[in-house]
Amino acid sequence: MKRILSFFPLLFLLVFTSFNVSAANTRNKLIVNYFRYFGHNEQHTAWIWQYSPNDGHGETDHIFQKSTDPNNRWMTVEVDLKNDPRYNGSDILGIIIKKGAGWDGAREPGGDRLIDLSRVTFTAGVGNVYFVQEDATIYYDINEADTNDKVLDAYFDTNKGINIYATAFPTKTVVYTDGVQVKESGQESVYRYRVLLDQFDVTKKYEIELHFGTKISSRYTVSLRKLYDTQIFEEAFHYDGDLGVIYSKEKSTFRLWSPISEEVNLLLYNQGHPLFDKDGKSNEEKLPYEKLQMTNIGKGTWEVTVNSDLAGKYYTFEASYNNQTHEFVDPYAYSTGANGLRAQVVDFSKTNPKGWAYDSRPNTISKMTDYILYELHVRDLTTHQTWGGNPEYAGTFMGVAQSGTTYTDENGLTVTTGLDHLAELGINAVHFLPIFDYGYVDETRLKDDAYMKINGFNWGYMPYNFNTPEGTYSTNPFDGYVRVKELKEMVQALHNKNIRVVMDVVYNHTGETQGSQFEKSMPGYYFRQNEDGSFSNGSGTGNETASERSMFRKYMIDSLKFWAKEYNISGFRFDLMALHDIE
Repeated sequence: MKRILSFFPLLFLLVFTSFNVSAANTRNKLIVNYFRYFGHNEQHTAWIWQYSPNDGHGETDHIFQKSTDPNNRWMTVEVDLKNDPRYNGSDILGIIIKKGAGWDGAREPGGDRLIDLSRVTFTAGVGNVYFVQEDATIYYDINEADTNDKVLDAYFDTNKGINIYATAFPTKTVVYTDGVQVKESGQESVYRYRVLLDQFDVTKKYEIELHFGTKISSRYTVSLRKLYDTQIFEEAFHYDGDLGVIYSKEKSTFRLWSPISEEVNLLLYNQGHPLFDKDGKSNEEKLPYEKLQMTNIGKGTWEVTVNSDLAGKYYTFEASYNNQTHEFVDPYAYSTGANGLRAQVVDFSKTNPKGWAYDSRPNTISKMTDYILYELHVRDLTTHQTWGGNPEYAGTFMGVAQSGTTYTDENGLTVTTGLDHLAELGINAVHFLPIFDYGYVDETRLKDDAYMKINGFNWGYMPYNFNTPEGTYSTNPFDGYVRVKELKEMVQALHNKNIRVVMDVVYNHTGETQGSQFEKSMPGYYFRQNEDGSFSNGSGTGNETASERSMFRKYMIDSLKFWAKEYNISGFRFDLMALHDIE
């Protein structure tokens, strides 16, 4: 009898432990916690959507609820992961936190941020994730969330003044120039205030350190964004040389323009996606095989040279400033792996189809009015059931390049389709809707018919990498060489039919703002901003680029020349031209 009784506590323990393990793995509810230093009386919302396994669109505003305790600065939103069909089965959630309802509210830094639910601790089916005002970091542990008082913003005005925005009233403000203290001021009674310097040198690094009683904030690098349009900034930082990667078989030189950076590194990878090899097979490479420190060569430009043949390798830049480190794709990237996550070093001599000749176009235009343009989307021409071409080429550059396709109707009438149909129309130019790398279609899922049926078609007006061909139009987006070769084959096929190629270019905005390579490499420079520092939104997509600033103007011109020279493009249609300056 004693033996039987002693068995039951062990049985109970096993069952109870098993139950707890199961409960810990259950994802019923996610609580999004948002810490604000002030502004609790204003409405704040979160745009939340399922990013994985099915990449959806932004969902209706979720309104943050304030605590009934006036001293509690945390606000919360609850996401039903079990019963809400928008979120059921989620592995990753996308989130944008913003002020007010609607799409145009001021957004928190970080752009489209991704919550990895595998990193969330769920207890009895409920998990928490944490965000802090003006902080791009996602915290999965409340003890790691940095809610200490700090500098939220600091920038120069045109009169040698530093405008400071703090989370509380500081007891002391200290200014450093290249690490040396140059000024100290006393207690402030406002969150926003100004410190005037006796001398100012735009080429030096200025930092602010705030004292809140016995607590001292991290040093914050003072932004030059209000000086971007001044002659003093232009003279100090305009760089005329080549940027991006300058390739040869003997060596590759990498250059990045980033005056704000305190350190920049080149990260080298073997494959273009962290989870897939060049054939699209599962293969993890999340860390670079080599990391090289770059040197500031002046004018805000960083450089490193690798003395070996890097053709086909992939790379990113890693820039550090303001106690943060950002990894991003080279803005000049000439090709990438799937989804544009890593730039590729391209030996363009290996990408030319047989018979390719540079600077060659059909000799059909003697004056601009000779153009007979046909507007076309790559997928439109080759995805209808009547196209009659190779099914593997449907929706791709190669599909457009395929000749000899026909369709026979129920009456036995046969008509030409695709490329040959374009030729018989009598046009002499095709204007393609964007064929550069854009977002919102997952290039790793091109063979997922269910996904492509819903998400596969996109107009292409959310740019990611302006100098890279779009991967969804290639037969293999995992190998950066393929998209380059196949775009050239399409251009050549059209030229052989005496049809020129005109590109739709969308330099007026980018698909992401804070998350874009432009913003990560040089915050605030490439985009126009409102007086309060928020992004101007003339495009209706969250930002508009600043073509009047010399380094983005240079970028646009460099990009146009690249497309015209490397791909024999004949012309460019500018989207939302009114957002570009006249010059």
